[in-house]
Amino acid sequence: MSEATYPVETIAKLLMLTPRRVQQLTKDGTIPKGERGRYDLVPAVQGYVKFLKARAIGADTPEGDSSHKTRLLKARADIAEYEAERMAGEVAPVEEIEKTWADMVSRFRQRSLGVAPKAAPMVAVETATEACHEIIETFIHEALAELAATSVDSPAAIAEGDDGGDEDGGTASETEDI
Repeated sequence: MSEATYPVETIAKLLMLTPRRVQQLTKDGTIPKGERGRYDLVPAVQGYVKFLKARAIGADTPEGDSSHKTRLLKARADIAEYEAERMAGEVAPVEEIEKTWADMVSRFRQRSLGVAPKAAPMVAVETATEACHEIIETFIHEALAELAATSVDSPAAIAEGDDGGDEDGGTASETEDI
C-alpha cells in the first residue's frame, strides 16, 4: 500500500461518486479498500477506471440493467413483428378467432339439431333402411359443407351467411330443397 490513504469522502469527490457508491464498488471488489475505512489513492482510481472501461465495452454491465434492456428490446421487436403480421393479414386478434369459432359451432349445432325435424317426415314414409340412411346422411353432409365453407378468418362472413333460420337451424325452404 502507498503511504497516503484517504477517507471515503475524499475518494468519492475525486471519482465524482457518492460515498455510498464507493462503498458498493468496494464491496464488489472494484475499488480496493485500505485500512480502517481509508483508501489508497492510486489503486482506488485504477480500480474505478478499469470498471468504467469494462462497462464501456459491455463486459461488466450490471446484469439487471442488461436483462431489462434486452427484455425491452425483445418485447418491442415482438410487437413490431406482430403488427407487421397483423397488417399483412397473417394473424388475427384472439377475440376475432374466438367469435368465429363460436359462430361456426353455433351454426353447426343449429344445423345438426335441424336434421331430425327435417328428416323425420321423409324417413317416416321410407321402408328401406338404406333410403333412411341416405336422407339423414344428406342432411348431415349439408351441415358439414356449410361448416367447411365458413371463412375462419372473417367473422363477418359468418354473419353475412346467416340464413335467418329458426332455432332448429333451418328454414321452410331448406326442407323443401331435399
